[in-house]
Amino acid sequence: MPLFIERGRTVTVDINNAVCRTLTLGSTATTTSTGTLTFTSGSALQVYGAIVVGSNGNAGRTGTITFVNTSSLTAGSITVGGPAGTPAPGTVNDEQLGSNINNR
Repeated sequence: MPLFIERGRTVTVDINNAVCRTLTLGSTATTTSTGTLTFTSGSALQVYGAIVVGSNGNAGRTGTITFVNTSSLTAGSITVGGPAGTPAPGTVNDEQLGSNINNR
């Protein structure tokens, strides 16, 4: 199932077997809002399709991913910054060593 994180919300991955079809961080609608994904130690998320960190259409539609020790993210593709006109910035933070980002 597609997952959209927006409107200033933060979602925390706290299990080691989370999955979704696609993931977009930052508003895709007419509003300007952020979306944040965080991980706890040892947690993992597999996204079968694309991840977009930061949407498009307005520079305020930002996305952020924050890792902690030994967390893992696997995706079909990862785009940082919106893929179309007026892209919003995307940020990926690794707060401790040992986290992994895997692009299948």
